[in-house]
Amino acid sequence: MQSNNNHNREAIRAVENKYGVLAFNMAFSNLMEHGWKHFTEESVQAANEQIREEEAEIKRQGKTHFMTANFQIGIMECCLALSKFSIMDLFAYIKTDMAISVE
Repeated sequence: MQSNNNHNREAIRAVENKYGVLAFNMAFSNLMEHGWKHFTEESVQAANEQIREEEAEIKRQGKTHFMTANFQIGIMECCLALSKFSIMDLFAYIKTDMAISVE
């Protein structure tokens, strides 16, 4: 059991490293707000298409968004990757590997 926990911990760390701490933390917040079952391949693909459409509209208007489309898509894809882990694995990761400031 311990080796499985270590494997999951390293797999979660790999997701964090792939997307970066900021996107990882934002993705984790999304999971908590919307729930694991919300993040499917189809829902993330649809969200990514909507993000691209919104980016195109913002550019047509000559405006900029405070987050790039690629960053927003990274958050969604990170959500999808994290949704494949059990909630207990994620809570264990938070307990041992995430710095959380309550200030």
